[in-house]
Amino acid sequence: AGMMTIYNGLDFSSRTDARDRTEYLRGLGLDYTPGDVVIGIPARLDPVKDIPTLLRAFAKARSQEPRLKLVVAGDGGEMDNLKTLANELKLDKNVVFTGWLRDVPKLFACCDLDVLCSISESFPYSILEGIREGCAVISSNVGGVDKLIDHGENGYIFQPGDVDTFSGYLLDLAQDSEKRAQFAEKLFTKASALYSLEAMADTQIGIYQRILDKE
Repeated sequence: AGMMTIYNGLDFSSRTDARDRTEYLRGLGLDYTPGDVVIGIPARLDPVKDIPTLLRAFAKARSQEPRLKLVVAGDGGEMDNLKTLANELKLDKNVVFTGWLRDVPKLFACCDLDVLCSISESFPYSILEGIREGCAVISSNVGGVDKLIDHGENGYIFQPGDVDTFSGYLLDLAQDSEKRAQFAEKLFTKASALYSLEAMADTQIGIYQRILDKE
């Protein structure tokens, strides 16, 4: 029998309240001022997630756009190395490492950009959570991301480890709030059509139907 991939669906019908964005982000320890552009990433702090590439790209973009801020939510063996690198890059309170956050939708609701920089990944579910909360997305080219993101149309894709390209996309979306909003809206429309609970249910019914038809 052939393999059929079924992704987890996500409920796209509700959004998390972010009216207390300033209070929430400052509560995480971020040096946040209204008008800042905040990047959020929930990730296991593991080498495969390649957070150093994010820190370097962020530092480079931030040197030209000081409104950029970064929240790294997650824990793992790389925490100390990442904090050391953040210090070397002089990121100060413009980046915070929060450890595990229980409420990831809340984090994304208070962020502008959802990023992924993994070297490899199965389908990155965290991207869908960011899309649902209205974030624009920049992702490394892993795990079927290119089926969801139409590069330059509703998001940006870069090759894993490419700091300069990643940094350029961060800067572009940080400085263009209109493009950020357009990307987010277009990606929400596509993702909710492809990966909503309803779409998943329809896919599964179709798969079962095909299996039954063969028998």
